[in-house]
Amino acid sequence: MPTKKQIQERVSKALKYGETLIGLEYKWWTGQDRDDFHYYDKPQDITFIRKNGIACGGFVNLLMHKVGVEMPKNKSKHRGGTGFWYRQFKKNKKLRDFDYRKDYPLGTMLFRKYRNVEDQGHIAILHSASPGKLLYGKLIHAYADNSEGGKVGITIFGYSHFWEGGGGDEGYYEYAILPEDWLF
Repeated sequence: MPTKKQIQERVSKALKYGETLIGLEYKWWTGQDRDDFHYYDKPQDITFIRKNGIACGGFVNLLMHKVGVEMPKNKSKHRGGTGFWYRQFKKNKKLRDFDYRKDYPLGTMLFRKYRNVEDQGHIAILHSASPGKLLYGKLIHAYADNSEGGKVGITIFGYSHFWEGGGGDEGYYEYAILPEDWLF
């Protein structure tokens, strides 16, 4: 089990790297495979990512690569996306039911599972928050935005969780994965 200091160092390194990706274009997965679209097998340089875009799973995979996470060996052609990570976290008992009334540490992964091509789920990372004010905190993620097409950015948590049409009264995110359960 990693120490609190080791967790904080990994979270800091992952978030700082994520900030360097802000503004990259979001690309929606169309249901058709593209060669390592989720950057699961290896990290790519920024030029490649600018050319090919990034989805939420790819963003998180790049963060994991940056901090040295050894990705699970897997031959699935859909490895690295929300469906893949849902199965991995569930199998390893890392999924915790998300409750927006609780406080979570920075670096917590917020997760909505894949359902179909229209509702692909989502992955976002808690970037900042104050105790007791989680919904006023901020997330860093690669997200679709109907007005701009989508990008990597930092958004207000409450807006992301309770966006129009996204999850009803309970909100959009279903699970929380603590930093020690995805960054190590």
